[in-house]
Amino acid sequence: MGLRGGGCGVVAVEREAAYERAKRVFLAVLEAAPDQRERTLLDLCAGDHELRDAVLRLLESHERGRGALDRDHAAAWLRREHHPAGAPDNP
Repeated sequence: MGLRGGGCGVVAVEREAAYERAKRVFLAVLEAAPDQRERTLLDLCAGDHELRDAVLRLLESHERGRGALDRDHAAAWLRREHHPAGAPDNP
């Protein structure tokens, strides 16, 4: 069985996986003691700078009360992170 839509299903699965991973790290950082949050973030991201930056944006949004885990907000950073400027967006 082949993929229809030029692999769009793969992209959607990758986006969902990235969202779920960022969400898990975000929640773990929030649950950590305030003085351990930075260390927790660094440990869980294990050198993945894109993940770290995405979680930092989610944390900043959360602190501003914008509902960081809202799908629309999370989808915006996924598009920014995984699509270069000018690339088509095929959710």
